[in-house]
Amino acid sequence: MIVGIALSAILASCGNAGGETSEATPEVQTTMEEAAPTEESAAPAIDVAAHVKKADALRASIEGTLDAAEKVTLATEGLRSQIAQKWSMIHFYETDGKVTRIKTYPHEGVSNRTEEFYFDNGDLVMVVIEDDGSGDRGKEKESIDKIYYFHGGEMIEEAHNTEETEYGVRNSDGERLMQEAAEYLELMP
Repeated sequence: MIVGIALSAILASCGNAGGETSEATPEVQTTMEEAAPTEESAAPAIDVAAHVKKADALRASIEGTLDAAEKVTLATEGLRSQIAQKWSMIHFYETDGKVTRIKTYPHEGVSNRTEEFYFDNGDLVMVVIEDDGSGDRGKEKESIDKIYYFHGGEMIEEAHNTEETEYGVRNSDGERLMQEAAEYLELMP
C-alpha cells in the first residue's frame, strides 16, 4: 500500500513538473485498491464454536482414559516460590509419550482450587479451573467454574459458571495460563 502511495506521488509530481495539476491515473488507483487488504484476503477466522466442541470432546476422551495414562507426581517444595506457595503438587498424565493433562493441587487447608491443563499433540487446548476441584474428575461442563479455550497459541473463548461479574475476556488471563502450562511442561520429571 505504501509503495502504491509513493508511486502515485511520483507520478503526480512528474505530471506537475510543467506546472500543471494532475490527478493520479486510473491505472495507479486500481493498483492501490488491489493492494489494500480485503476481508477475503485476511487470515481465515476460526470457527470458535466448532473448536470449543472439539476441545470439549478431547477433554472427555482424556478424562475417560486417565486410569490407563502414565501419571507422574511432582511435589512443589524447592520450586520457584510462586509455584511452591500456590500448589502442593502437580500431576502429569501421559499417553503414548505425550502429556495430555496436567492438574495442580493446592496446599491442604489453604484452598480447594485446582487447575487442569489439556493438551493435544503438545498444544494447549483447554484450561479448567475449579474452585472446589477436590471432587470427582470429569465434571460436566455446566458445573465447571471456568474454562479457557485455546487455539494456535491464543485464547479464543472463556466460559464460566460462577457468580463473579465478568466484564469481558481478559487476554492477560489466557497469556498467564499459557505461560503456566509451558512452565509446568518444563518442570515435568
